[in-house]
Amino acid sequence: MAQFNSEPIYEGGSQLVISDTSLTITESNCETCITTIGTIKNNTDTAWSNIHFQVTYLNSANEIIDVQNDEDMDLVVGPNLELKFKVKGKAAAKLSDYDHNSVVIIKASPDRSWY
Repeated sequence: MAQFNSEPIYEGGSQLVISDTSLTITESNCETCITTIGTIKNNTDTAWSNIHFQVTYLNSANEIIDVQNDEDMDLVVGPNLELKFKVKGKAAAKLSDYDHNSVVIIKASPDRSWY
């Protein structure tokens, strides 16, 4: 029988703030990859880890053309710190359609090992 630990998860707000995002498109091994790099700032006295990002890619008409969900198990954002993050995946739309992106954190857990 499986047992689950009901740890609190991040529910949004101003605790973790995403800024300075950029996107890069590259050709690699017969695949087209799209990479988003940005900054995550922790505005709390709690360290956060197991961070799940959702990156929405939009065209110049502000229509959604692609979405990537990724988690970074190695990233721990300590209390009141600012770090860089990266989300990379295979492009699903025409390269010429990618214009800008939007990044949100859909889940994160307090990091108990920080203390």
